[in-house]
Amino acid sequence: MKDISLECYNKLMHLSWRIIKQSRKDLANLGFAWNQYTVLKNIKPEESITLSELSIRTSKDCSNLTAIVDFLEKKELVKRNVDTQDRRVIRIQLTHKGEKVREDTILQHEIFIHSLFDNIEDMEIQDFMGSIDIVNDKINL
Repeated sequence: MKDISLECYNKLMHLSWRIIKQSRKDLANLGFAWNQYTVLKNIKPEESITLSELSIRTSKDCSNLTAIVDFLEKKELVKRNVDTQDRRVIRIQLTHKGEKVREDTILQHEIFIHSLFDNIEDMEIQDFMGSIDIVNDKINL
């Protein structure tokens, strides 16, 4: 006898990993790893943000963010500034180049995401999302 819960879990995991794998490949083609893209995406244009604030937005430890910010800084996409109110605090902000790259990368990745769903009707996507919502509401996590 089939265990439908395990079958559902396996199908969801398989789908998730296929999408993640393709997303990582797309981002690599755009010049970024998933974590780098996540950080870049979470720094808004003309915003100056602390590592702690960025940590909360990205759900990443500050210690992990340092290497990612170093990478983005070497690509001249972000810069570090000392906080004007507290010299102990370092703020991160996008450079002009970073704002442009961020915008272009988000747009290109969104085009990729849309391409994943090209062969699926909108109503099928709506039905799938409705099913996901039902399961999400009923799973106790």
